[in-house]
Amino acid sequence: MPDASHPTRTLLLDTGLGLADRASLGGFPIDEVVRVAGVAKGTFYVHFASRTAYLAALHERFHDRLRDAIGRAADGLAPGAEHLRAGTTAYLDGCLTARGVKAMLASARGEPAIAARVATTNRRFAAETEPDFAALGAARPVERAVLFVAMAAEVALLELDRGGPATELRNELWVLAGITA
Repeated sequence: MPDASHPTRTLLLDTGLGLADRASLGGFPIDEVVRVAGVAKGTFYVHFASRTAYLAALHERFHDRLRDAIGRAADGLAPGAEHLRAGTTAYLDGCLTARGVKAMLASARGEPAIAARVATTNRRFAAETEPDFAALGAARPVERAVLFVAMAAEVALLELDRGGPATELRNELWVLAGITA
């Protein structure tokens, strides 16, 4: 298995993240990635078995960055409304910052490997959100967290379509979560 921290792998992923902001929603060919990165096509396949494996790695990298932003935004806050709002706002804002990446990954969800990554990521975000709903007194905090993550992801996609924050949707998200707007 290739080294996940290898500089060339990192270069290829960073190139893909950059191209996603300029490419169509359908994505971009591997030839474009290697051309912009300045590496041979064979080098790409040393680090990624397929385009799908590459998209899965882009998904993981994108969400790792989001998770870091969420952690920074909610750092030091006790579970509950303020923690949930800070983390969710960081997620939504992060999706808007990397609009092309979010759009490309959303369009790739039809691929089983990407769909599996999305499901895993959503479960992880729900597990991290569950303590907030427990602190808010939700009767079923796990189920509430799962639904909230799905709603937040949908708001992110709607904001992507709009090209910016949708304050009214975010406010409704807080209401549906049991937080006043």
